[in-house]
Amino acid sequence: MRAGKLLLQITAYYLVIALAVFIALGVYAAVVLAWPLLRVGRWLFVGLSAMTILLAVAQTVFYFRDQVPNFNGQLQQEDWNDAFLRMVDLPSGTHVHFVMNEPVWGFNINAFLQYYRLNLDVDALMPKEVDALYLRKLKAETTGQQVFFINPSQKAVLLRLSRYFTLESPQFNFSDVATAYQLWLYKVRVDQTQ
Repeated sequence: MRAGKLLLQITAYYLVIALAVFIALGVYAAVVLAWPLLRVGRWLFVGLSAMTILLAVAQTVFYFRDQVPNFNGQLQQEDWNDAFLRMVDLPSGTHVHFVMNEPVWGFNINAFLQYYRLNLDVDALMPKEVDALYLRKLKAETTGQQVFFINPSQKAVLLRLSRYFTLESPQFNFSDVATAYQLWLYKVRVDQTQ
């Protein structure tokens, strides 16, 4: 599994670089094809080339400086990919809460839900957001199944949850994801939310 993650990361690196090169080649080819039709000076070519290079560099810098470290940080601390796959088996209408130090992006959640056509209400929270006010509101307003994906090291969050809900025994994955990095699945007993 770890070799697969490494291969996925390496593939993602080269994919971004290849994409930037292909975009630059495409813009270059378009300029070369349109050059005889435009009959303009050399400055158009220089301007378009500079803009293409600037955009490619900006996207590459954003990807490697912002996106990759954030993604790697999430994977090293809390493996939400594993939790996403376990989310597929949840009943329709379930309210899923991811409680993480670095919450998974909404884009990832929405893409996964759309791909698997899941009818789930999913939110991602930081541990400090799961406070008494949030839990009172959640208990008062909801009528369906509630589940929480939480790393077992989040003892304070689990203690707060147990004050407002009766939690079933945690479910975790038996894959090669280390227990310290897993998000355990805690289901709230259905009679507690109605």
